[in-house]
Amino acid sequence: MTDNIIQIKRSDSTSAPESLEYGELAYSFSSNNLFIGTSSNTVITIAGGSFMDYLNHTPGTLTANSAIIVDVNSNIDNLSVENFRIQSSGSDTTYITEIINSITTESSVSNNQIMSAYAIKTYVDQVASSNVNITGGTIQSVTISELDEPIATSDGGTGKTSFTENGVLYASNTSFLDFISGANGEILQITSSIPAFGGIDGGEY
Repeated sequence: MTDNIIQIKRSDSTSAPESLEYGELAYSFSSNNLFIGTSSNTVITIAGGSFMDYLNHTPGTLTANSAIIVDVNSNIDNLSVENFRIQSSGSDTTYITEIINSITTESSVSNNQIMSAYAIKTYVDQVASSNVNITGGTIQSVTISELDEPIATSDGGTGKTSFTENGVLYASNTSFLDFISGANGEILQITSSIPAFGGIDGGEY
């Protein structure tokens, strides 16, 4: 019995056929591609070893000059992007060109950068340590261990770095606070329009 072999058009030297009949197949071992003819007498590439080469690697592993194939968990081990584009409907396109791990000044950052968590933390720590000025906001809870300067009375503080034991705090004028203290038995009274501790003289008779 003679075996019948059906062969399609093929070439070892030509990268693509110039023409094919409608539905006719051809393979080029030069370009490693499979072609088919269309009803409009054109030739299109539909498959071939050149495409399979892009898939011939371990799923989940980024491989140069290859397609991205995720693993069973839909993961890829890493991804390298030269220009990352973020675009929302109806807005301009923003290209992300850099991921930064350090921020020196506000002018050193732009909308084309993504800041790492470390960059944000170090910058916030830097700003907080040099100057914190909160205006019109509400602080729910804060712990302050040490201040370089006392909080001024105009900012709601006392303006004092120390206190007098058993002393009484009073306004010495409209902008400053002061302390007075007395001895046992003395009472607080006004002398020359100034608060003071002292005894009371009952006078003579």
